[in-house]
Amino acid sequence: MSAFERRLDPVTFEVLKSAFVSVCNEMALAVEMSAYSTVISEGRDYSATLYDAHGNLVAQGMEDLPSHAGTAAFTVRATIERQGIERMRPGDMFVMNDPFMGGTHLQDVRVVAPIFRQDKLVGFVATTGHWSDVGGMVPGSFYMEASEIYQEGVQIPPVPIVQEGVLNEAVLDLLLHNMRVPGERRGDLHAQIAACRAGARRLVELIDRYGEDTVADAMAQAQDYSEQLFRSEIALIPDGSYSWEDWIDQDPKTGEPQPVRLTMRIKGDQITYDVTESAPPVHTAINCTYPGLCSAIFMSTKALFPQVMMNEGLLRAIEIVVPERSIVNAPRPYPVGGMAATALERVINCILGAWSQAAPERTTAGHYNIINIVFGGRDEETGEEHVAYVWTEGGTGARATKDGVSGVMMFFSASTRNIAVEIQERRAPVSWAGYQFRQDSCGPGEHQGGHGSMRRLHCDADGLVLSAIGDREKFKPWGLFGGGEAASQHLIRYPAVGGEESLGMFFSNQGLKAGDEVAYLSTGGGGYGPPARRDVALVLDDLRNEYISEEFAARHYGVVCDVVDREALDIRVDVEATRARRSELFGAEHADPPGLETLGSEQLTRGAATA
Repeated sequence: MSAFERRLDPVTFEVLKSAFVSVCNEMALAVEMSAYSTVISEGRDYSATLYDAHGNLVAQGMEDLPSHAGTAAFTVRATIERQGIERMRPGDMFVMNDPFMGGTHLQDVRVVAPIFRQDKLVGFVATTGHWSDVGGMVPGSFYMEASEIYQEGVQIPPVPIVQEGVLNEAVLDLLLHNMRVPGERRGDLHAQIAACRAGARRLVELIDRYGEDTVADAMAQAQDYSEQLFRSEIALIPDGSYSWEDWIDQDPKTGEPQPVRLTMRIKGDQITYDVTESAPPVHTAINCTYPGLCSAIFMSTKALFPQVMMNEGLLRAIEIVVPERSIVNAPRPYPVGGMAATALERVINCILGAWSQAAPERTTAGHYNIINIVFGGRDEETGEEHVAYVWTEGGTGARATKDGVSGVMMFFSASTRNIAVEIQERRAPVSWAGYQFRQDSCGPGEHQGGHGSMRRLHCDADGLVLSAIGDREKFKPWGLFGGGEAASQHLIRYPAVGGEESLGMFFSNQGLKAGDEVAYLSTGGGGYGPPARRDVALVLDDLRNEYISEEFAARHYGVVCDVVDREALDIRVDVEATRARRSELFGAEHADPPGLETLGSEQLTRGAATA
């Protein structure tokens, strides 16, 4: 790459670069505050993006969904290719959700708006929101058994939804007639349209203030700056080839595990990701498309270099090698509805693993995995349909100097949040019988993985159906440099008549009756570094907080404790038993746990005075 060309003075450039992000932030807020569905308004499963007049990504919102941004450039380019810039008019907007042309899965619906000033195209804005249902075989459109995408819902290529400022009711009626809870879908669309109008106004205001050429130069310079900054960081990494593999638990139809393999090559300031050794596509909803693959790669890499602005400059600095047909590059008409919980998640974890070899201080151990859970049905009294999409929080992988984070959202959607249980209970005949951190779900290590969670859903009426696409029941989040793996994930049904049943991670249209309960058990993250090196005071803290059990502490850390008074949090280290257990686990040289000498006598038992 040639030397970075500074077109503007530093102050003007920084002001406009920040202003571009602010435009996206305002759009995102408009979506959140006006959307009808809880998955957008409460869960924050949305994004807003800004582009130059050529369709190149310039900026995204600060708290937008990372996985949307990686496909954002594909979205606008597909719209330009399909509709043609020469046919676009002021006030036009286009809607699409096609994963093969420029999306993730069908539920992520995008609205693209060209921006005109004095009849000249000056840029684009776009919003993406996860619609709770887009049709298909099951409420929520997560159909695990789909053999083709046609069974997953309505596919929308880029089509005009607003023409010169007027809503295209014919297109909207066609879409809504093929979706459940159409009133909610209409409200979400209007929220995205309003947000695009707000973004367009703000960009025009910037041009009015600074001039068209200055704003265009700032857009180009922002992209060039990201590329140059990223390449300068890559140049500091040792040249080499770094490989990692991870596994999707199974193809739900065959039961066979599906590998995702990635090789990262660094040479000078160039980075290449090669996924040619991954599994071929399958006829179930665990594939992802090429835009989805790019999304996983771009957002994972950007997360390791947080100072680099997410835009076209970062994207063009990364080379991707992929076969024509792959589970991470599935062609039409392979199903892709569960991509976020399967293929996309595995690519993310492969990148984290590959970077552990190239720059271990930058990365983390393996993360927990989203479980896409959707329940729906029809109110017997009113006849109205309801659909609710609920995800689970979990734990991140531990880092080189810190524990993982507990009770947070997925790596690819770190900006999302829990949907309040009170709202969920008002929207559907369900209640929540339990909600807590899941004990012993973390991966042990010098730095421990974050903790998963346990939720327990109670069905209040007959007629509810449940569908899920998850993972990490068999292949758990892995540890690094001696750190241990985290626990498995599970979905367990407790029928009202008694007993329990493991549902697995892949099922569709599981009927529930009044009184049935379903437990969601998410996992934590993998550990980083040998468990023998974990400070005993941290082990005691986790025991007192009930993040881990006495059995977990003894099995993984060799720390044996006496529970004197659990309610008073009086838990003490049994020094002699601990030394014996650690000698057995780690060798005599590690008999004393780190930090033992700093504990007061009130925290020790059996010979503590001389320890």
